[in-house]
Amino acid sequence: MTPVHVGYVLKVYPRLSETFIVNEILELERQGARVTVFSLRVPQEGRFHEKLARVAADVVYLPALTTHDVAALATDRAAELAPARERLGGALWDILASGDVRRIKHFSQAVALHLEATRRGVQHLHAHFATSSTAVAALASEFSGIPFSFTAHAKDIYLDAHDLSLLEDRLRRARFCVTVCDANLRHLRETFGDAGRVERIYNGLDLDDLPGPASGNESAGPAASRGNGADADVPTILGVGRLVPKKGFDTLLEACAMLAHEGTAFRCVIVGDGAERAALEHHVRSLGLTEHVALTGALPNGRVHRMIAQADVMALPCRVAADGNRDALPTVLLESLALGTPAISTPVTGIPEILGNEAGALVPPDDPAALAAELRRFLNDSGLRRVCGTAGRARVERLFDVRRNVAQLHELFRVSATGTTAMTTEEALHAASLR
Repeated sequence: MTPVHVGYVLKVYPRLSETFIVNEILELERQGARVTVFSLRVPQEGRFHEKLARVAADVVYLPALTTHDVAALATDRAAELAPARERLGGALWDILASGDVRRIKHFSQAVALHLEATRRGVQHLHAHFATSSTAVAALASEFSGIPFSFTAHAKDIYLDAHDLSLLEDRLRRARFCVTVCDANLRHLRETFGDAGRVERIYNGLDLDDLPGPASGNESAGPAASRGNGADADVPTILGVGRLVPKKGFDTLLEACAMLAHEGTAFRCVIVGDGAERAALEHHVRSLGLTEHVALTGALPNGRVHRMIAQADVMALPCRVAADGNRDALPTVLLESLALGTPAISTPVTGIPEILGNEAGALVPPDDPAALAAELRRFLNDSGLRRVCGTAGRARVERLFDVRRNVAQLHELFRVSATGTTAMTTEEALHAASLR
């Protein structure tokens, strides 16, 4: 079977917080697909995934051209652009008439994407997030005739500030849209009716990289805080994520204050960075938690995984932020279950689909007392931790294995690129195993 060539269109590549994209690309390559990454921006972060060295894909950074640059490009590469001149002209006229400067930038990058994707023989374009990356992919698809699709996550479909008419237009124009949980699927169908084809495919994990409880993790690991000067016999609560309002780490600190006040022994480690770091550090001091809570900043994925495996319980008390932003399917909860560590979170968007009824507990958002009660229950019951840890690993193997989930996505790409008959998931998995 001839490998399908997919162009991944991303706002920034690589990005530390987007582990799921790296996992997806690696698995597509393992299953035989050829991938080229097109990034709208050069990354500014200084930390990247250890897995990046395993990605074979070429990375092309698309220039944001001025109107003068676009005109010069059109002159220099007139022969390549000639077949699309009417579509290019119509799109440019619509954008100029709108007066939206962002759309002019998208147009220039779409022209560059059209030229590069066509030259490289890309057969299908796929964007992550239904915003600027999808806007560029949609325009490039219009110019080149290469079909496109996109994955809708959370901020890109729930944020109040988004123009719903633009999202509806992208749904209608795309060959298909993937979204990462059933809650998102319901939301898109309720909001947009039959606009476009939407498929739910969960993000997946490479479980070979994440040994579960059977490999020695009994989820009883106060050692998560070793190296931070903490007592190794004190049970550990771990929180991992960007320090932004939707993660609810302020609620976690308030719950920790309740545990400390009643004399419960614990250590809480919060891993991540973001706009709320200074406010959270102040909150730690104001609640008198400096002996109980440490904020480490962002850490390499491998180290975070070791901390998760050694922690007693993961806590991620997500909320819907004031602007509508929320998590859909937090990767860290998937990783926690894969590593056999039970998790406490909230029934926001797709989180109940991760935890089910067996892999941890759900508490209401913004309810520190309820969170403290569940934390106390898990910290005091090693048997409960073991049962939930084992059940969580089984749940991840059943629902969130990257090989099975990416096989579904790979098959969608293949059918779009070649127009051939679709295989079932089992047939696609079998075909992938033969490569």
